[in-house]
Amino acid sequence: MTLLKHCLLPILVLLVCSSMLQAQPKGLDTFINHRVRDHRFSGVVLVAALNSTDPPLFLKAYGDADREKGIPVGTDTKFITASTAKTFTAVGILQLVESGKVNLSLPLSRYLPDSVYPQHIADRITIRQLLTHTAGLGDVITGKAFRSAPQEFQKLADVVALVRKEGPVDSAGKFLYGTSDYILLGAVIESVTGQSFTMYMAEHVFRPAGMLNSGFDLAERPSGLAHGYTARNIGKTDYAWPVMNAAGDTVAVLRLNDGILPRTGIPGSVAYTTATDLLRFARALAGDRLLKKETLAEMWRGQVPTGREGANRQYGYGFFVGEVGRQPLINHGGTGPGIDVCFDIYPGLGEVVVILSNLDPPAAQDVRQYIREKNAKLPLLRGKRIKRS
Repeated sequence: MTLLKHCLLPILVLLVCSSMLQAQPKGLDTFINHRVRDHRFSGVVLVAALNSTDPPLFLKAYGDADREKGIPVGTDTKFITASTAKTFTAVGILQLVESGKVNLSLPLSRYLPDSVYPQHIADRITIRQLLTHTAGLGDVITGKAFRSAPQEFQKLADVVALVRKEGPVDSAGKFLYGTSDYILLGAVIESVTGQSFTMYMAEHVFRPAGMLNSGFDLAERPSGLAHGYTARNIGKTDYAWPVMNAAGDTVAVLRLNDGILPRTGIPGSVAYTTATDLLRFARALAGDRLLKKETLAEMWRGQVPTGREGANRQYGYGFFVGEVGRQPLINHGGTGPGIDVCFDIYPGLGEVVVILSNLDPPAAQDVRQYIREKNAKLPLLRGKRIKRS
């Protein structure tokens, strides 16, 4: 009897957790629709099993991809990633580590000449520090030089030159989140491989993962890319959309964010993707199709403390590492004017959550929080993964 009890208990826990996750989308759709009605969400939401080839448990599109032309968001609509692009770049670097072309412990100066980044600074920065945001660099994408004329940046070298000009903003060693680190990692990929960053990522990350609707190629606007809409003051735009409440009063004016996008992808902040492509990315990682198992373990292990709590308590290689409730969580996000992206992987639950929005934060963040609060209440399965039939 005791043996039978020990055998049945894990199965019962597994079934209870699985049924809770299956039921979650019902309340989720209602929650999102309320936000759509109040003009607080537009985009795509996906919930799926990580270790499976099954279709998503929940995949639904809401709102408008192009308000001027009346084109709705579809489940295959492309969105700008913002900082979620760091996850892609980190994979590209770690692939080169696996092939012996890059060493995490060596200084940046081993890979970039003085003409690209000053040797006296690069000598004191390691590749590992760039990956973990501990190199003392800032975030040129949020600075005035970039924000005043983003479309003048047409190739990666233009953005690297901006990082060079800014220089370090603090001493190396402590966590300082920004994009400049990953811009230099993109330059390392180009230097080591002899390929453009965009081409390398397409051939070695996106294509092997089956991400055929993702990329860093932004010289021309990708087809099917949602326009972003922001209530922030980003200067004059060609199109504005008034948002009205139930009484007919204008409560906000949304403007196109097209003008904030550069003409080149940026390793740490500007790529495009779809919800299903991000699911493919997560599954390719978990299935050891992009990195070796031991490399992925290091990528998803907390390498440095961030000074935060909960979901973003530590940073690994290209991912935040933390927990919600008792559930381990691997995650990243990306925000900007008219951009809000959430990418959560629950290794203990075997679940992937993707939320892509073309409105200002917290459009996607609020949906993410709703799901996180639900998942935080699920039992901890002692590291076992839920497998769904």
